[in-house]
Amino acid sequence: MEEVAPVQDPFLSKKMPTTGSWVSLAGCGQNFVGGGSGNGDCNGTSKTPNNPPAGYTVELKPGTYGGLEIKGKVLLRPGAYIIDGNPLKFASQSIVTAEGVTFFLMNGAQLDIHGGSTFKVTPALTGDWAGFSIVAARNNTATATINGNSASSLAGIIYMPASREIQYAGSGSTSGECVRIVAQEITMIGNSKFKLDCKAALANNTINNPGAIRLLR
Repeated sequence: MEEVAPVQDPFLSKKMPTTGSWVSLAGCGQNFVGGGSGNGDCNGTSKTPNNPPAGYTVELKPGTYGGLEIKGKVLLRPGAYIIDGNPLKFASQSIVTAEGVTFFLMNGAQLDIHGGSTFKVTPALTGDWAGFSIVAARNNTATATINGNSASSLAGIIYMPASREIQYAGSGSTSGECVRIVAQEITMIGNSKFKLDCKAALANNTINNPGAIRLLR
């Protein structure tokens, strides 16, 4: 954008979460999540069978993850998912349901959502980060890729203020009440789109000139 004055980051006062001990993914199933092999109980949500039936869904709980690669059909229970250092990745054949969820990308964690992934992500509407679906630490300059299929849906605020680039590609679609994005650069590729019907505040969060594209300091 040219000849547009930047405005102050509207979320600068919000406090980032701290990382904790990493969740163990042992027992979740290596075809469902990266690192899911072994005899664990999938962080207390029950061990995935060796030969799961068709349509089987693995469930994950909120917590700190030392990277999270989703490969199969996975349900993320509502809450905060802190990704510590390694990527958050939805692989090309993954089916991800994450309603009432906020992802926090800490210590350089990257976001990589592949084409062919089917996902539904909506943010929590209560708590300190209500209305936010993806949040990156303010010193996290890693680029991000969001490339779902036509059945995918991502709603809420994407707050990655230091990210060098957020790239929407292919047939990715982010439907919902409103998508608000804070980043250094946003690149739209192919027939990707997102909705900018921001007449109402999302979880009491507003951005100056709702419904418009603005540069932020």
